Amino acid sequence: MVTMFVVLCCFLFCFVLFDCLFRTSSPLHTKIFFVMPARKKQLGKDAIVSILTIYLHPSQHIRRVFPNPAKGHRLNNLTVLRQEHQRISRREQLAVVVTHPDFVNEDGTLIELHGVKRYFNVNVRHA
Repeated sequence: MVTMFVVLCCFLFCFVLFDCLFRTSSPLHTKIFFVMPARKKQLGKDAIVSILTIYLHPSQHIRRVFPNPAKGHRLNNLTVLRQEHQRISRREQLAVVVTHPDFVNEDGTLIELHGVKRYFNVNVRHA
């Protein structure tokens, strides 16, 4: 009788352990088998990024190229030059200085645009 009870307990324990290990929704599975997060694309020099045009400064250059942008208009293929602290919206914030081939001066040089770092999405990480 005792051996039957021990065998039954062992079987039940193994069943519960097997169920916890291989069912992905169990708390034991998340503690034992964890998945490494994907590597984040880094925002550095020569990275290709995108941003909503409403978060890009100086706005007079943006309005010259896009006089009436649609809601949610995103500017893609911006090339990062550097990161620096700038005064944006009356606060010192970490800004990313970028260039784009559509934004040039009369003499053909690229205009430097900037925006707050948290609004940028990295498309291609820096080399």
